Amino acid sequence: MRVCAILPVLGVLMVLSAGGAMASEPLPLGEDSVKVSAGGFLASMSSQFDFTVATRNQSDGNVDLEDRLGLSKSKGTYRVDGYWRFFPRHRLLVGFYQVGRSGEEVIDREFEWQDAVYQVNGLVETKFSWRVIPVSYAYSFYKSRDLELAASVGVHFLRLGAIVTGDAVVNGVLARGHTETTKSDGPFPLVGLSGDYQIAPGLIGGVSAQWLSLSVGDYSGSLIDAKAYIEYYFVRNVGVGLAYNYFDFSGKVKNEPWTAAFSNSYGGVLLYLSAKL
Repeated sequence: MRVCAILPVLGVLMVLSAGGAMASEPLPLGEDSVKVSAGGFLASMSSQFDFTVATRNQSDGNVDLEDRLGLSKSKGTYRVDGYWRFFPRHRLLVGFYQVGRSGEEVIDREFEWQDAVYQVNGLVETKFSWRVIPVSYAYSFYKSRDLELAASVGVHFLRLGAIVTGDAVVNGVLARGHTETTKSDGPFPLVGLSGDYQIAPGLIGGVSAQWLSLSVGDYSGSLIDAKAYIEYYFVRNVGVGLAYNYFDFSGKVKNEPWTAAFSNSYGGVLLYLSAKL
């Protein structure tokens, strides 16, 4: 989906906000019932994969998907976030964004990916996709005219996918143009804290963090999603925002005789338009 897909969303924000646009006094902190933000997101990414076979008692080492396989280290995309304040201290938050990258590289040493061993000096084509839908409930345990502190619980619906194509040895036989596909889906529960502060009328800043670390059977992993932002409302209902978002998702899967470890992280700047009702 292209960045232009957010244009209808921005149009709806403007229509919804038109009624309050003539008012000069910005909407006070915590007095809104609905907030929607949409804008562009530029992220710097790092993705790694490590595959170890116990019977050989060795690892091929981390496969850096950017340096080893030619994936771009930065990517621009769009992002939509919002919440519904159904009671003064209670909010339901939801968001959506996705990133797709592709690259090709002549590899200088072999590496193992699932059932295939990709060969030295072979051209490897890689496609990597990443989608996040965060959904959470937040309760404001402290709320004043200028400050709102909240605790949250929710899930991140993640979809991680990779397609690797190249000359590889599979079950002892060389396969030209062999493709391996990997997908990882799931809702990952998170807890979090957030704080929003009204610096001046129409000027609001805040921070938030959500995290998870767990181990269940043969699976273990951790997730961190943190953001800092500042917003300026030039009319009562409409404003612009600038944010920095850091995200890290890593995990390990044991399935004898092999163990696979992976990590995906990014840090990026978000520039967006917000509307409140």
